[in-house]
Amino acid sequence: MNTGKQLNQFKEKVGQEKFDEVNKEYNQIVGEKMLKLNQNDKYKNLSEEDKDKVITKMKANVKDDLYKKYKFKYKQEKTKKSDLKNINKLAK
Repeated sequence: MNTGKQLNQFKEKVGQEKFDEVNKEYNQIVGEKMLKLNQNDKYKNLSEEDKDKVITKMKANVKDDLYKKYKFKYKQEKTKKSDLKNINKLAK
């Protein structure tokens, strides 16, 4: 899934003003969760790689929760048949 396309689609749906509000809300929630994580001994004992995985998953969960809150569902663009044929040809 292309996160940039997803964000642009969300912005188109809710408008710039609401998008900015939701972005602030996202940053606030992530900030609070990061504070809690940094105080968690289990998190502190993880490798840097695993810490990154936890943060990535947490951010995705927050984003998904906000999308649900604002009734947004990402509609993935379909690949045209002609593009698909070219992709398959090039992949051989």
